[in-house]
Amino acid sequence: MEKGEAIKELYKKAYGNTACDEYGCFFVYPNMREALSHQNPSPPYPDAATICSSRKCEDLKQSIRDEITGLGFSLEDVDHQIPINGTRHDRRCYVKWGGQYFTTSDLYIDRIKELAVEMGYTIKDVSGKPHYWGFYGSTWDDAHNDFEEFVSEVGLRVYSAGTSKQDGGYVYYAKSWFLYSMYALFERWKTVSEPYWEGNLIRIDYEAKNLREGIQYSGEAYIKEDPSNTGSGTPITKDNPAGYVYLNEPLPGQTAVVELRSGEGLLDSAERTIPEKPTPTLTPTPTLTPTPTPTPVPAGDITRVELDGELLPENGTLRWTVNEEARVKVYFKNVGNVAGEFRIVVAYNGDTICDLETDVVPADGREYYADCGTFTPDETGTHEIKVTITP
Repeated sequence: MEKGEAIKELYKKAYGNTACDEYGCFFVYPNMREALSHQNPSPPYPDAATICSSRKCEDLKQSIRDEITGLGFSLEDVDHQIPINGTRHDRRCYVKWGGQYFTTSDLYIDRIKELAVEMGYTIKDVSGKPHYWGFYGSTWDDAHNDFEEFVSEVGLRVYSAGTSKQDGGYVYYAKSWFLYSMYALFERWKTVSEPYWEGNLIRIDYEAKNLREGIQYSGEAYIKEDPSNTGSGTPITKDNPAGYVYLNEPLPGQTAVVELRSGEGLLDSAERTIPEKPTPTLTPTPTLTPTPTPTPVPAGDITRVELDGELLPENGTLRWTVNEEARVKVYFKNVGNVAGEFRIVVAYNGDTICDLETDVVPADGREYYADCGTFTPDETGTHEIKVTITP
């Protein structure tokens, strides 16, 4: 394995592992001697880019030591003795390649600077520290805020930082980085969702990070087991970093490879497993209950009653003249669903004065009338007339 490939693989193995007996207490220095120039240890700190732990090598888990050396690195303990209040011991476990330390290019530290410039930040070299650079601002707050915004967006974690007052402003810079965050430099996907079904298609949503102004990126996908099954996603830019891609009916259990590409080629990729297709929920066909055929019946509805052509009010009372003959007419409709005959009974003060049967009346909703003859009131005043109709 080449050195650059081994370093990238080390970053990947350490990514997110914050346990101190694993990778959590390893740091990456652009130049350790420049970063810790205020101390004067013996032996001196390396005048080089370094990966080192603040613990002795033997304090690391054996599995971690085997993992590091398995990539081709060696581990070396160094006890830096610092003449402060007697002697203070700064014990370090160094990662080396071929017995040598590294350059900033080896450790991809230069890539951090390139990325910051691409993202539009004002970057200046730190005065008196040739291997350091930082974020420039006219005030300390401006410089510090730009620095914090950058590391947050990229996903890096800073172990130690410093400030240089220069060029009429301030340069805020990282003296060292946590090893467990360095793989964020190679991650350009911020999120890639789990695949989910939309009909016969699989959809995967994504969002990219660390994008450059003016560059168009694309999200693309294919099935690892069937590379001919591909999908081109929605375009991505710095201002619109999110999108989605569809794949046509892959098989559950297959692997979808989602790639972020630009004119520079492949920038990042992620793999996701195709889930089982959800079983559609069958809605049972409702049992239709037949509407029962109504029993054919005539139905009478009295619409009005007239006494000598004068309409009987709804409450059924009307004043008339004693000993004068009055003619009664009953108006009605057949509101049923079949033609039929009706019996109409008219009562005067509780006594029946008319009881007749009509001819067959059609169920047409039209108004008909029955002439119930005449009667002579025998008293003055208000009296009651009650009319009923039955089939």
